[in-house]
Amino acid sequence: MQQLATSLKKSTKSKALAAWLRTAKQVVLQRLREAEREVVLAEYEDKIGTVVNGTVQRVEPRVIRVELGKATGIIPQSEQIQGEFYSIGSRIKVFIKDIERDNRGPQLILSRGNEAFVEYLFRQEVPELETGAVEIKAIAREAGRRTKLAVASSVPGVDPVGTFVGGHGTRVQ
Repeated sequence: MQQLATSLKKSTKSKALAAWLRTAKQVVLQRLREAEREVVLAEYEDKIGTVVNGTVQRVEPRVIRVELGKATGIIPQSEQIQGEFYSIGSRIKVFIKDIERDNRGPQLILSRGNEAFVEYLFRQEVPELETGAVEIKAIAREAGRRTKLAVASSVPGVDPVGTFVGGHGTRVQ
């Protein structure tokens, strides 16, 4: 009888120790995942305000998840273009708007409806922007419907509107 009581005590102690070890392992792994995520997002901190290419990973009712390589970001409904459909696996350009830090950890916020996104796209298409011959004064945007640009030229003889529209409307559709 005494042997049975001793073995029960030992098995109870070993079960408690095993449960404690499992909990400790889970805590350590969770902290490690959080630290890895912080390091990856720290790499993207200096890319805030730029446009990057990504792959649509998951489409949810209010959020689109986009894979950017090492990190995954979200496009909230407020930053999506109304009427635009995203299919899983498609490649899209997104504007890195911000990194939100909340109780669930840091989150990369992306946008396709931001005015800076339009400016970046025009900087890619209009070489006169880089040389300083023309400049964008203001941008007004209703994402998915219309975008208005106020442009000016600092060089006499350069038509700023014609520069942005391009020959036969090739730069603007």
